[in-house]
Amino acid sequence: MSNVTLGDVPRSIENFARRCATRDGEESIVSADGGRPSNGQRAILRAVSHLRLRSADDYAVCAFMLDCGQSIPLHNHPDMCVHMRVLFGRAHVRAFDFVHDNVHSELSTKEATAGNGRRHQARLVFDETVFESGRGGAFTLEPHRCNVHEIRAVTPCAILEVQTPPYAVDGGRDCHYFEEVEQASATEFLLREIGCPDTFECVRFNRHGEFDAYT
Repeated sequence: MSNVTLGDVPRSIENFARRCATRDGEESIVSADGGRPSNGQRAILRAVSHLRLRSADDYAVCAFMLDCGQSIPLHNHPDMCVHMRVLFGRAHVRAFDFVHDNVHSELSTKEATAGNGRRHQARLVFDETVFESGRGGAFTLEPHRCNVHEIRAVTPCAILEVQTPPYAVDGGRDCHYFEEVEQASATEFLLREIGCPDTFECVRFNRHGEFDAYT
């Protein structure tokens, strides 16, 4: 388990927010010689930012920073409960329930990446803008409720997320991505599993708000 304490969480968020507040300020990532960022480093500045605050076998606490218009594409949290809270700004969340209970056992990242992902009936159950803490900013998904969801930043925003348990490929909890391929009614959709979209880029920071990895 990480040795970060709960008291470190506000400081981590503060550092994280300060370093990500101005993507074009170029203050969080500099080139090797201390100069202005390279084109690749600029791409990192434009990516969705992810901060891992604490992790254990049975839970993980993390945060995401998104610029206005950025999004985390339609994805799931298999056999997981996730509590999300908007720390600042506004984000629009759309969430689906699969019509059939056995969908998760049929998902395959390998097949989806190869373009052979299966289609599954789903029902839109949540389609709202959530606000910062204290103004309706909390959202919870469960294994069979709102589990497939996407997040789009209406304004620059940060979202705190508690996952129980966290993603674990070996534990059958891999992240799967989806796209809408057909809409039968206002709430009835057909979703197809796909590989991680090429348009989705995420940069990871450590708990001190320092650059860690680009994925």
